[in-house]
Amino acid sequence: KIQSFTRMYQRDMQVEKYAFILYANVSIDSTIPEKFPGFPLPFSLQFTKGTMNENFFVPPNAVGVRLMQEMLEVDKIDVGTDEVKTLTYQLNDDTFWVYLSDETCYKKCSRTGDVLFEQEAEVSANLHKPICVFPNGNVVFRKNYNCLNQVNARKKETKFTNLDHAPVCIYLLKDKDEIVVAMMDPTDQEVSMLNFNSSGQCLNVVINRRLFKNADGEVSNGPWNMVENINRDIIVSNKEVTVFDQTGKFRFSYVGSGNLKSPFNSRGICTDAVGNILIAD
Repeated sequence: KIQSFTRMYQRDMQVEKYAFILYANVSIDSTIPEKFPGFPLPFSLQFTKGTMNENFFVPPNAVGVRLMQEMLEVDKIDVGTDEVKTLTYQLNDDTFWVYLSDETCYKKCSRTGDVLFEQEAEVSANLHKPICVFPNGNVVFRKNYNCLNQVNARKKETKFTNLDHAPVCIYLLKDKDEIVVAMMDPTDQEVSMLNFNSSGQCLNVVINRRLFKNADGEVSNGPWNMVENINRDIIVSNKEVTVFDQTGKFRFSYVGSGNLKSPFNSRGICTDAVGNILIAD
């Protein structure tokens, strides 16, 4: 995808040629997975363990150097005419699960927008519709007010767990075979985050009052969507996108680009295998 983007960028800017330095923040003892091939000639940057030479990095104010940190729209997938209420990504087969307004089912869609599977749910239009996919392909979704069900690759549906209050969002822990369910008590607006393994066993409970509050310290009225990225950032979507690190420290927010035809109003959100953030607007 990166190579495709650079070729496209070069075609659009034929007056002058550009060189791209692609980088990421990683620990110095990390290794690149073998599934990623080396870059082709004429040259490539070699990754080695140890301390990086400071002279390797190009200063941002160097002549002819421009850092590209803005959001880039790389794809658009049409999944229907209704509003997308829920969005999540299924890594094992590169598909997406969506829940559209005025419908009664979760839909599994390909990157071309084709509907591959529909899963019925007993969720009213005004309730949040969280859904999450385990690495083995099993999908956990909100069946009704406080019940989570699970459907496997053979499309067999079973009960996952019952909760004390309504689940408002679910996200997958990237380094574990576990999910986190965010559940809100409507009486005192207290948010509980519960860890579950793939068998539906609750492993941990954490109380966090910060994640669903706006800049004024007030709890927003939803719907909330939350996901963890490959770098352990927690990403919350509610009209705008707010990103926290794994300790709850604010990192940045995104309120849409300047070329939108209508005001930015984020809903469902997910990340893909390389850390791109996909937002249902």
